[in-house]
Amino acid sequence: MKPYQGGEEMLKLKERRKELGMTQGQLALKTGLAKGYISDLETGRRNNPSLAVMEKIAKALKCKIGDIF
Repeated sequence: MKPYQGGEEMLKLKERRKELGMTQGQLALKTGLAKGYISDLETGRRNNPSLAVMEKIAKALKCKIGDIF
């Protein structure tokens, strides 16, 4: 798996979250991650999440890692 590079992919994460009607805060609670970290991923300020983080987010968003990263 190639490292997450941010950019267009960050939109996939935000779009999927919004499709589910979920706020960043709700996603943070489901994943155990900080709301600010979720925000940073969506905006590209952070662009290299670990595999464990990507797995947590994908599980919370009920999709595959490749669908959002």
